Amino acid sequence: MSFRFLSRAVSAVLVALLVAAAFLLGTASASFAEDQPVTSDSLFSNDRGISLEKDYFEMSTPYGETDTQTITLTATQDLTLRASGEYTTPGDSFYITRAGVCPGYFGTVTMKAGDSCTLTIVFTPSSPASYWGGPSFVATVNGVSTDFGVHLHGNVETVVLSGSTDFGAVRLGESRTEQLALTNVARYDFTPAELLRYLATYAGFSVAHTSCGDVLAAGATCTIDLQFAPVYTFDASSYSYATGNMNGYDVYSNGLRIVGSGSEGNVGLTATPTVDFGSVSESAQASGTIVLTNTGEERLTFNTYNGWFSDYSGAFTIAGDLPAALEPGESAEVQVAFSASLSSIGEHVSDYNLTGYTSNYTAASVTTALHALVTSDAAPVVPPAPTDPPTPTDPDVKPTVPPQTGPTEKGPITAPPVTEPADETASAAAEAPSEGKSPSAVETMLATTGTGGSLAATVGVATLFGAAGAGIIWLSRRRRKVS
Repeated sequence: MSFRFLSRAVSAVLVALLVAAAFLLGTASASFAEDQPVTSDSLFSNDRGISLEKDYFEMSTPYGETDTQTITLTATQDLTLRASGEYTTPGDSFYITRAGVCPGYFGTVTMKAGDSCTLTIVFTPSSPASYWGGPSFVATVNGVSTDFGVHLHGNVETVVLSGSTDFGAVRLGESRTEQLALTNVARYDFTPAELLRYLATYAGFSVAHTSCGDVLAAGATCTIDLQFAPVYTFDASSYSYATGNMNGYDVYSNGLRIVGSGSEGNVGLTATPTVDFGSVSESAQASGTIVLTNTGEERLTFNTYNGWFSDYSGAFTIAGDLPAALEPGESAEVQVAFSASLSSIGEHVSDYNLTGYTSNYTAASVTTALHALVTSDAAPVVPPAPTDPPTPTDPDVKPTVPPQTGPTEKGPITAPPVTEPADETASAAAEAPSEGKSPSAVETMLATTGTGGSLAATVGVATLFGAAGAGIIWLSRRRRKVS
């Protein structure tokens, strides 16, 4: 009874809890749908009340010129907009004018949904430098305030470098020239100090000629003949820009990446592709020849350390020396040896790899495949000559019974003693088979092998043991019946 009461009470409590939870969730959802508080994780959305296309603007102008950008802020719901700051200060490079419903400098304005504020920003640099600035605001919607700003970057142009700066591959001993242009885009004259600062002359770059002179007037352009004569075959690069003075300020042009590489033209080497030593006795040696040919246009040099075998056993070796050098079109023979005593019986292979180098370390590599078969010194084993298979026996032919013979007598022949049987007739009848009846196969076998007596004894013993066993079994069964 108490258990049923407890179960019903627990069920009632659970139902009450579920009803209360559903009520609370419904109330919270309705409240959330009616008036969700504004948070600070959705800037420039309708929840903020302000629509702004972007908050970063890049501005660029030649020194002495201006650049203009416009920014529009639109209210998407009723709000209060306050101008909280302006950097740099008004009149210092960034000039801001306002149109529409806008707060003044550090002022506040109430905006209705749909109102807009247009900011016109004029960038007028006072010196050839980079500028950062912009206005900042505070938007308040439903009692929640959000700070945001418009970021401005002003870049001042003075002189500009342009032109192709990729020389590609240039053969050693030759040169290539590319022409660059240096343009003064400012309203002031430019006095060059370095046309290409940090030019990598050690890699073969240099200024071959220029028309820039001592002063480059405002709006004028001069040329720079940039030359590349590589001093090695590796890639070369340089990052350079022009420097000078303008209106009492040190100014710099944009930078250019200059690249090129040295080349030796065609570098090539060929070698005999395969050397087969054939069959080599396990205690012998064999030799072969590799022909090297310089197929390129540059001299190649060699040394022992530039060649190696893929088989490290030492069975394959270079007999003699490599050529010290090969001129273009020249060939040379290289002797290669194989020592079977250092190898096991069977097939052996190896690659010989060789690399030649030019004077500027350009590599040319070749590979020759080597093969040898090591055989045993022992005389070969001659297999026996095959013989004809025996003629199969006809299963229908019965085996021939061997004739009965007596034991072979050894030593001098002596006459055996003569004994007369007690009953000559009975003895003769027992020894001689009955007339007209041939002996059986068993009798013949016993007479031939001489085991008649042994077999009879064995049969007797077996019969005795069988009778004893049968008696024991009978007594056991009888005993069970009695019991």
